[in-house]
Amino acid sequence: MDEPETMAVTVRLLSILRHRDGAIVDQLHLQLPLGSQASDALRAAEIPSQVEFILTVNGELAHEGVTLNQGDQISLIPIIAGG
Repeated sequence: MDEPETMAVTVRLLSILRHRDGAIVDQLHLQLPLGSQASDALRAAEIPSQVEFILTVNGELAHEGVTLNQGDQISLIPIIAGG
C-alpha cells in the first residue's frame, strides 16, 4: 500500500488572529506535503507577516523552521502590547 504524500495538521488561532473575513475562526485544518515546516503552515493559513506571535507545536515552544508531523497541532499566540 502506498504511503500518503500529505499530512493533516491543525492551526489554532487565538486573539486577533481568529478574525478572518468577517467571521471568528478558532482553528484551521490543513493538508500539507510530508516534510513541511511550520512556516509552510503559516503561509497556507494566510497569517499576516506583520503580526508577531508565539508559536507552539503540540504545546511546546517552537520556531518556524520546525518540521511538522502528521496530526501536529500548531498554536499561534499573538503578542499584544497595551498600556
